[in-house]
Amino acid sequence: MCAACGSELIKAGDFFADAGKDDCGGVLSGEGLTLRLTEGDFGRRCGIWPEFADFPYISGIHGHIGRQDSSWTITDLGSTNGTKVNGKPLCKDEPVRINPGDVVEIATSKFTVK
Repeated sequence: MCAACGSELIKAGDFFADAGKDDCGGVLSGEGLTLRLTEGDFGRRCGIWPEFADFPYISGIHGHIGRQDSSWTITDLGSTNGTKVNGKPLCKDEPVRINPGDVVEIATSKFTVK
């Protein structure tokens, strides 16, 4: 459990273990990473993507990945450098659906939803 945000921490070795096992999969691909979509908070200090620890422009607790019906959503949690979907900045605490082909910018890092 992350002391800063309360999210469950996932060991790097377990991170991709379930990939492809269910029908609500999906990934963010970019910056040399493939990040499996799973519900939870993310940021530089803790959360579902420990890979972000070395990304200086991503806030400590930057955003949240969630589910609405059968769609994935991304929410900015008041980050310093913002989050965009297809070039449109997200408003704080307002989830936005993301779909395959969408470009997600987390601070200065760009990812494509697959």
